[in-house]
Amino acid sequence: MGILVPPCILMIVIGSVASLSVAALFTAGFAPAVVLALALMVYVWWRAGKIGIAAEPMPTAAALGRAVWHALIPLGMPAIIFGGILGGIMTPTEASVLAVLYAAIVGLFVYREIKWRDLPEIVVKSAMVTGAVGLLLGTAGLVSWFLTVQQMPATLIRLMTVVPGSSTVFLFATAVIFVFFGAVIEGLPAVVILLPSLLPVAAGLGIDAIHYAIVIVAAVGIGLFLPPIGVGLFIACGIADLSVDRASRAMLPFVAVLAVGLVVIILVPWITLVLPRMFKLL
Repeated sequence: MGILVPPCILMIVIGSVASLSVAALFTAGFAPAVVLALALMVYVWWRAGKIGIAAEPMPTAAALGRAVWHALIPLGMPAIIFGGILGGIMTPTEASVLAVLYAAIVGLFVYREIKWRDLPEIVVKSAMVTGAVGLLLGTAGLVSWFLTVQQMPATLIRLMTVVPGSSTVFLFATAVIFVFFGAVIEGLPAVVILLPSLLPVAAGLGIDAIHYAIVIVAAVGIGLFLPPIGVGLFIACGIADLSVDRASRAMLPFVAVLAVGLVVIILVPWITLVLPRMFKLL
């Protein structure tokens, strides 16, 4: 569930659309990501033992040291982002600029995987993505205004408050909606269009906005690889030259494990909120 580990574009867009702290969203994603990773690790351990896959030998201290040494340069980017934001040194926007500069220097001069002639194409592609997100945000503003004028959030709050356990029911309904949209169109357009209307309902039901946003991000991540219609699943199968039918059968247990993890995240908001509260971001 890498989508929960920042920096994540979806979290940045949610922060912009819902006026939430991007730093709080980034920090809130870590513990849920660990929960889902542990769930997958337990399943993989059980499955490997069942089909007789031998365990890999423990690496030597020398091999571990080499791996850590080679990882130091890539780890500089998250260190810049989180150290700068959580340390109060810079805003998320300033941290992103510094991270891009760091990535450019590493790519050009350290690994030399980026050539100077590649920079114009990189800038153009970045501008296209930024423009697309800007159009989505503009559309979201119009849709949100229309739904607010029609009093849609207030109507939903009145309907949900008569349902027993309404906040939990609403969280599960939101998760199902965004799993579906994450599968068929990716989650970004759905978040931009739906979140401005759904967030007031969540607030009216007493749901923490950061917790609600992380549930959405996790649901979108599951939807991306939902067999057999997930957009991410089709992309992965194309890269691996593997049929979607075959991959779907293998993916089902993993999706089921992730769904159980999502249920835990929904039912235990503390998992999401503990780190933002620890760093005084809430």
